[in-house]
Amino acid sequence: MSIPCGITSVQKRAVEETVLQKGSSRAITIEEPLAAALGAGLPVDEPMGNMILNIGGGTAQVAILSLGGIVSSRTTRRGGLSIDRDIIEYVKKTYNLEIGERTAEAIKINLGSVEKPDPSIQMDIRGRDLIEGLPKTVTIMATEIYTLLDSFIVTMVDTIRSTLEDCPPELAGDVIEQGIILCGGGALLSGLATRLQKETGIPIHLADQPQECTALGAGKMLEFDVRTPRSARSQSSWKPASNANYKEQENNNQQAAE
Repeated sequence: MSIPCGITSVQKRAVEETVLQKGSSRAITIEEPLAAALGAGLPVDEPMGNMILNIGGGTAQVAILSLGGIVSSRTTRRGGLSIDRDIIEYVKKTYNLEIGERTAEAIKINLGSVEKPDPSIQMDIRGRDLIEGLPKTVTIMATEIYTLLDSFIVTMVDTIRSTLEDCPPELAGDVIEQGIILCGGGALLSGLATRLQKETGIPIHLADQPQECTALGAGKMLEFDVRTPRSARSQSSWKPASNANYKEQENNNQQAAE
């Protein structure tokens, strides 16, 4: 079962106990960025830096992975649902119109773009007039949603930057060379990969199955953990790595070379 990165051991244990209480004979947890990286096909067990940006509904998680674990990560409470809430508030303030979450999501899907859209693209939306209390239809332009998404992009760029600042320079160099993998439902926002690449100067690649990456990775990790003999697992490179573990491994490699 995947869990957000950065949660406490108490929260992790609570998730495992809940799974066991539901009838499962065993509970295995994996951090979401690691699961998403596995599902995207990244070689996370190798001594090189791999960076992933997983944009879900409630949060967006950025992580740099190496030696089978997370070296540096950041989580921000900005995801697809936060964009929906921003659209609802914008329509309420601008048009005095109350709309629901389903309408906001439809606006995001049909008009949402982080690259400058065609000014002629528009959409008719229906809701309740806050002044008269009656149903009302208004026309909203794609350029309005484009401006609204600027704060979301700023948050993503700042999160990527702070994650890179907290990792060893060798891994940062790997990320600049190989790029960042973009996954999660929020990754499907029109023009997101291109816009982030312009803002960060780092290549951005959209995963083949962005919405399924975390589930696929959790399945791969479960298969590895259960079916691999214990003796083989003890020698495996899947042991989670931290920043300190990575530096220790680098020092050992340098001593061996000398």
